[in-house]
Amino acid sequence: MPSIYSTGYPTKSLSLVPFTSFHFILNKISKSPFSTATSPLSLLPPCPSTHHAKQAHAHIIAAGLTANGTIMGHLLAALALSPSTSSDYPRLIFQRIQNPNIFASNNMIRCLAKSELPRHSLLLYVSMRRSEVQPNNYTFPFVLQACSKALAIAEGTQIHAQVLKLGFTDDIYIRNALIHFYSVCCKSESSRRVFEENRQCCDVVTWNAILANYARDGQINIAEKLFEEMPKRDVISWSTMVMGYVQIGQLEKGLEWFREMRAKGLIPNEAILVSVLSASAQLGLLEHGRLVHSTVDSLNFPMTVPLGTALIDMYAKCGCIERSRQVFDRMPQRDVWSWNVMICGLATHGLGKEALALYQRFTSEGLRPVNVTFVGVLNACSRAGLINEGRYYFKLMTENYGIQPEMEHYGCMVDLLGRAGFVAEALELVEKMAVPPDPVLWATLLGACKIHGLVELGENIGKKLIELDPTHDGHYVLLASIYAKARKWEDVVRVRRLMVDRGTNKVAGWSLIEAQGRVHRFIAGDREHERSSEIYKMLEVIGRRLREAGYLPDISPVLHDIGEEDKENIIKEHSERLAIAFGLLVTETGSCIRIVKNLRVCGDCHEERNETLCYKLLIDNVEEQLLVHTPIVADPSERNKVSDVFREASAMGLSVCRTWAFSDGGARALQMSPGIYDERVFQGLDFVISEARKYGIRLILSLINNYNDYGGRPQYVEWARRAGVPINNVDDFYTNAVVKGFYKDHVKRVLTRFNTITRIAYKDDPTIMAWELINEPRCEADYSGKTVNGWVQEMASYVKYIDNKHLLEIGMEGFYGDSMPEKKQINPGYQVGTDFISNNLIKEVDFATIHAYPDIWLSGQNDYSQLAFMQRWMSSHWTDSRRILKKPLVLAEFGKSNKDPGYSLSGRDSFMSTIYRNIYNFAQSGGTIGGGLVWQIMTEGMEPYYDGYEIILSQNPSTSGVITQQSHKMTALGHMLSRPHAHSDEQT
Repeated sequence: MPSIYSTGYPTKSLSLVPFTSFHFILNKISKSPFSTATSPLSLLPPCPSTHHAKQAHAHIIAAGLTANGTIMGHLLAALALSPSTSSDYPRLIFQRIQNPNIFASNNMIRCLAKSELPRHSLLLYVSMRRSEVQPNNYTFPFVLQACSKALAIAEGTQIHAQVLKLGFTDDIYIRNALIHFYSVCCKSESSRRVFEENRQCCDVVTWNAILANYARDGQINIAEKLFEEMPKRDVISWSTMVMGYVQIGQLEKGLEWFREMRAKGLIPNEAILVSVLSASAQLGLLEHGRLVHSTVDSLNFPMTVPLGTALIDMYAKCGCIERSRQVFDRMPQRDVWSWNVMICGLATHGLGKEALALYQRFTSEGLRPVNVTFVGVLNACSRAGLINEGRYYFKLMTENYGIQPEMEHYGCMVDLLGRAGFVAEALELVEKMAVPPDPVLWATLLGACKIHGLVELGENIGKKLIELDPTHDGHYVLLASIYAKARKWEDVVRVRRLMVDRGTNKVAGWSLIEAQGRVHRFIAGDREHERSSEIYKMLEVIGRRLREAGYLPDISPVLHDIGEEDKENIIKEHSERLAIAFGLLVTETGSCIRIVKNLRVCGDCHEERNETLCYKLLIDNVEEQLLVHTPIVADPSERNKVSDVFREASAMGLSVCRTWAFSDGGARALQMSPGIYDERVFQGLDFVISEARKYGIRLILSLINNYNDYGGRPQYVEWARRAGVPINNVDDFYTNAVVKGFYKDHVKRVLTRFNTITRIAYKDDPTIMAWELINEPRCEADYSGKTVNGWVQEMASYVKYIDNKHLLEIGMEGFYGDSMPEKKQINPGYQVGTDFISNNLIKEVDFATIHAYPDIWLSGQNDYSQLAFMQRWMSSHWTDSRRILKKPLVLAEFGKSNKDPGYSLSGRDSFMSTIYRNIYNFAQSGGTIGGGLVWQIMTEGMEPYYDGYEIILSQNPSTSGVITQQSHKMTALGHMLSRPHAHSDEQT
């Protein structure tokens, strides 16, 4: 028997219903009073697509119900809720309704109001009134929506009059629509009058509408007062204030409001996220932008086109073009503007060829470029010096796509030609423009004259510029700089005097740097900063180092006829140098220092030779701070030491190495700030994995440190604090959503890393035995272990989601918590906020670990007491792992420091022999213990941690013998236990 199959309906639809039964249902509907509960319309989703509505329409036609005006009115109501903006289909339905009632008319008005032809709503409203169909309270919000979209101020005012005439002034929905209408039409006073007419008849939407009115009008102070008066606020209220501040250029204030909103626990919407990303992009505040991105991830926001485009723009403008490209590549959907922003971003970074390649991909996907697209393309040619390509695309734009050049296109071409020395061609292009060139074009040409020393032409253009725009200080300054470069000091004085006479003052240049959770602003010669004395001392260090490197200052931009030394002093106190000096004082080693300026960068710093020297100074300065702990993996010249220690360990029979995936083994962190990694350290880790593979060593890689140094837990919390996230203490690491987002991003980055040597992703590499969540987690805020337990559960699940091939352990020391209070007496006299039992019972954790440092934990007690403690410590954990956890146990760290009072080499060997004997005995008697990792084996020439635990194998033959003997014994035991019937079921 045939059946009807509806692909568009939800699962409760009439799909696969036998035809005869369905026909019976439709007949029943046609013979009874209409009920939406029994019609096909009731089966539509809340916001049906046009396809869904057409399916329901087909059912109605089949039932012979098209003459039923009520049913067709409800079909229009469904289409009014559809995401589609086309009005053609609803119009056809409406035209076939005889004598449409107010319900059908209202829904048709609503369909037209949201379409591309909103004024047609007004025509329908007029027609409805002529047919003597009386509007009701539902009519006017839809009509006013159409007026708002069409900016039909005259028609909207007439609608307002009819609202008054028909007595609907107290309807809250109509009041809200009126306030919104006047606001979008820039009639702020009219909007205010409607609001003030009846303040008692207001809801949160009313308040938000009047708030948006003042924010849109730039009256942010009034908006702020209204915000304080609001009886109730929602996320729209906060969003309006943030967007208001961003709109008028008070970007930092907008970011402050966003942070305050997040501190109150409100969930932002897409609009506010896009606004904050825009502010971060304009200010170049990468940490704020990253905070928003982490918020997007933590709240599982869908990556919509507006949000993705805003992220691309933010990362590009903050200097992270690779991150920008990653976001672009991962977007599920893109529109023309997404492509434009990416092309413009690549162009701004001087990646001209990459930008042109992306443009070719853009057109190959069938997209048509718009005027902004060619601004990016021509800018790419300008930044990369691609003269012929620039000429080609300028011609392509006009002849193939019919896009008439605008000022921005001419500006790019003039800049391209001017920089390359084709000043005459650039001048000809300007003079042949169909529209009069604006001052910006002449200023660009004047800049080219300055670069190439064309004093006479520059003087003529400069005079023209000053006539065109006598109030712009930049024109005077640029002309004066041309005279100064030619050493025409009298002309410099003349231009300066003219500038003063006309009341035009030079805009003060400033530089911003984001550091320590604040934005710091500097101007030239600034001594107002709280750390001013330290900054100027750092400037002296910078100056001395630059002179030693052969730096010669370019003093030509100094527009004063003064001594050379005085000019040098002016140059060295430029705002960007002050910001760099401050950055060197406060940013951590290896971090990128980002400076944002309001004017063109200092020519002296960025002249090619001096820029190279300045860069070398910054690199050398970072390296100088790292000499305390010489990197052993990031520096390729040191990697032979890694090979040596693996070769020696392998020869002794050792098979597992535990090391860091958060630093280079020294003081250089892998992750310098959220999402920013030191590629040298990553390549060093690549080398470690490849060498371990070569010598048959399996690796346990720890993902983060608990302690302050080497990419530790406190650093993650500090990153969040600097980004404006409210932080109570370092233990917020375990609970704060933003900080947890930073950690998850790091996990994903490490696990999905593609090894540059082995060509294998870490998560697929069998050389890696296990991941460790954190080296020695501790939580002073909650000694019960429950806080850490929640964090372990979440992060263990996340790691296994990315990589379920490798084992996972937590990195715990073994301290007991509240799950078994009687066990706390085993602890060495204090708590650390972990719970060995409950933490390791989490199913994603594959094996447990303990650490043992009795010389630290029981400092001052003799060797006998320390060994007695070790016996209890190991025995208790072995028993618990066997009977309760039913998981393997590894003694992941133990040793004896040569800094311990009474230390001797023989005492250390005796201590290690005892530990190894316990491990062997536990393993032999059956159960779960898997081995012990001594802290820390090194080879000659490696830089130690200076904690006294280092064991240099070639220099300690007796200790090497102890380790070798244990290794061979454990290997033999492993072979024996692996033979069939070599052990009992209990031992298994």
